[in-house]
Amino acid sequence: MDVWLLSLLICLFCLLTIPTYGQVCKISNIQIDNEDGKQQYIELNLKKVDVDDDSACPGCNLSDEDSAKFNNFGYQYNQWISTPPTFNLVFTPGELIIECDSEDSQSLPSGLCANGKSQREVCLDNICSFSLEDVEELAEIIEERQLLPFSTGDEKLDHKVAMGIVLLNLGNLDKAVEVFTSVITVDPRATFAYFGRGAAHARKGLKNVSASKQALDDLSKAVELDTSQSRPDILIHRAEVLLMMQRYQDAYNDASAASKIQASPKIYFLRGIISLLMENFALAEQDFRKNLDSSDEKIKSLSHFHLGLALYYRGKVRNAVEVFKEVLKDNPNHTEATLSLAQGFKELGNIRGALTKFNRSLSLQPNNTMVYNLRGNMLYNIGDHKEAILDFERCIAGSPHNANCQYMKGASKIMLGHFYDGLKDTTKLMVTDIPTIKASAEFMKAHYLREYARYVHARLDSPISSLHPDLDFSSEYLNHWVKLKKFDLKNYKEQPGLQPDIKDVHSYVEIPPVLKPLICRAEALGKLSQVSVDGILPDRRLNLAMGLAAIHIAQHFESKWKTLKNLKAGTNDKVLHTWKELFDIGVYYRRIVSLDQPFLWVDTLPDYRSKDGHRTDIPFVRGSITNMKMTPYFELAFKLAKTMLEHYSGDGAVSYPGLKDDIAKATTCDDLLAVARKRQINPRGFLVSTQVPSLLRVKDDARLDGGVLVLTEDLYHKIVFALNIVNTPDRTSAYSAELDHLLILLQEEIRKTGLNKATDTEVIISHILSIIYYFYNLIPLSKGSSAVAYSVLLGLLMSFGRQITGRIPNGRLLEMEAILAGAPDAFVMVAKHWMAIKKVTAPVSGLSKVSEVLPTVRSVLEVLSVNTTTC
Repeated sequence: MDVWLLSLLICLFCLLTIPTYGQVCKISNIQIDNEDGKQQYIELNLKKVDVDDDSACPGCNLSDEDSAKFNNFGYQYNQWISTPPTFNLVFTPGELIIECDSEDSQSLPSGLCANGKSQREVCLDNICSFSLEDVEELAEIIEERQLLPFSTGDEKLDHKVAMGIVLLNLGNLDKAVEVFTSVITVDPRATFAYFGRGAAHARKGLKNVSASKQALDDLSKAVELDTSQSRPDILIHRAEVLLMMQRYQDAYNDASAASKIQASPKIYFLRGIISLLMENFALAEQDFRKNLDSSDEKIKSLSHFHLGLALYYRGKVRNAVEVFKEVLKDNPNHTEATLSLAQGFKELGNIRGALTKFNRSLSLQPNNTMVYNLRGNMLYNIGDHKEAILDFERCIAGSPHNANCQYMKGASKIMLGHFYDGLKDTTKLMVTDIPTIKASAEFMKAHYLREYARYVHARLDSPISSLHPDLDFSSEYLNHWVKLKKFDLKNYKEQPGLQPDIKDVHSYVEIPPVLKPLICRAEALGKLSQVSVDGILPDRRLNLAMGLAAIHIAQHFESKWKTLKNLKAGTNDKVLHTWKELFDIGVYYRRIVSLDQPFLWVDTLPDYRSKDGHRTDIPFVRGSITNMKMTPYFELAFKLAKTMLEHYSGDGAVSYPGLKDDIAKATTCDDLLAVARKRQINPRGFLVSTQVPSLLRVKDDARLDGGVLVLTEDLYHKIVFALNIVNTPDRTSAYSAELDHLLILLQEEIRKTGLNKATDTEVIISHILSIIYYFYNLIPLSKGSSAVAYSVLLGLLMSFGRQITGRIPNGRLLEMEAILAGAPDAFVMVAKHWMAIKKVTAPVSGLSKVSEVLPTVRSVLEVLSVNTTTC
């Protein structure tokens, strides 16, 4: 029986949250015992979530409408919401009689089941070759063998019910509805007549509200009349109808009730599918695992594949990959598993494996536009825009209205500097994809891409320092762009159209000799910054750009330090006056790499000056979804939350015998939130604010606001565990004071030590790493703070003759090491160990000056498109 036929369009999830603020209870010097035996001390401020507090932050970065929703219902997201799985779902109602799903169903009489040999071809469009006498005869056999459930006690009515079953299974649905209705007219409590009529309505189709309501009303009446709860098949049918109506929780409840009456693999599979659609991937995983030993090979195979999907969506991609491999061992031509494995390999950064499986998917289904879409997205994200364009074109050829392929095709061309063609594609999407109800993400992004592309095109022949979107665009535009809001700006003046006298960017056929050493060195440097973390793809274009940025920074500051050394002794003159000067060049390059995204200084955004400030979110868990990028840091963050909950002593909090044991036994976010509720802190949860020690005011034991660890529920009652960074003028001012203080110390040390001495450089290195530490904790950019910081770190070290020779360990992120280090000296120690900083073997002074050979935005875009395989 083909009850559920499902194929998957895999969608990636990204996760964000919103912090709130409440009562404070300070605890200092919290000791965390790590798995490796080391101990860590982190400063904490303890707070609880209190959305009723006027000073809370329930609506950070939300519209007024969204804020109102939050205050009414609970914790809500702005940007980080997991994308629910998208299924191409073909619904075929199951058997009316549950016995038809049994192994001996072939011995049942014709007409009782929909899978008999004689019924499949006999009825087409309600025109049947069976005569009334045939139907009568089949109905009598069902009655004689006592296979009719829910007898009415009236032989004539029972005979009509049997006829209705036969007509239903023969496909004469209108006649079946007529017969069941005649029974209900005589006996309004004829359970099976309601059941049969509801099933007939369902098989006729649930494409409109009226049909769905008819089916649901009849099935609900049958459930009501089945007071003995003896027939799970009624509940299963109603669950199927509710599923198609997207009433997932109700469908799940019915499937669960049916399993209690008579558990079966097909019920577990149905419930697993419902859980997938509800984004409760942990429950889905449980149900699919129950079927792995099923004797029903079809259900076993379906459950095995969907187990992989549940694991994938939970963020357990490595486990999912192994499941998909097992599925393909049993069925090498399983198209969905092949495509899912390609996506899994992509998430793990295994580009070669992903390409192999994408290509295999196309050999199985040559015209599958989804494969071209997904492969194109991957190529785009690894910086191979030329190849990506080819895939998006194939996608559009097969699916002309695919908004993602249309947008990505235009974006890819613009990344290459082909502005005229790229903007044509973008504008076409804006014209043809006019939303009737809710704008697609691509439709909204197209507006911002068009404006920013026009802006950049007008500055192609200007220096990269001419790109100042945070100053040249209105604050309303920037706010909408960062939050990807609808492009409905008031009094906004569009950027001028492309000027004919400014030509597009042309790619190099061959790398010019003067540029080759520079490009090859930049590529090598960029690879040092590439992390090996699940969920982060290796991006050739980004690495090359930030490698160029590092060289540019090194050459720029090497010149600055020489000027600094030549200043008269005893003066307080400086060559740099503010910490932002250290990072500006890195920001310029990051903006050029991805012209479709906003890389803006946070202090130029309007919400930065609001009472709630600008929020950056680092997720760990939402519901059963784990952010795979943050998995290595979950345990430490979770221990911090446990420590906070144990020591919290705010208003209303109660202590009870066994609290320490409950805390110790808590292994999940659900466990910990249950303890918080037991302590009566707040039913919605709590948060803990980390503290960052001050180097400027170390004598005063001063502390700066760090991040805010939040454990709470969202609007849909899913557990949320995340780290929030909230920037306000006061917070930025405090960090700026630290950074400017370190900048002064750095310049004093360089003036004193010199650039070429092999000794006495440890202090300079520590100052540079401390600057990076505070920058990471501040997170002063709307996006891209991590890449910018690492390029600046590389450049500053090279500017005085030092280089990084080590790589960041697998699974680790330098920014998270800084945020969770507890103190700058702890971060400096870890960073030095990883980086293995040594004396530079090839000074950047021996390379062409980046500012001279790449003087314009155009020249940088030309270089970013070169083929670096010859390096």
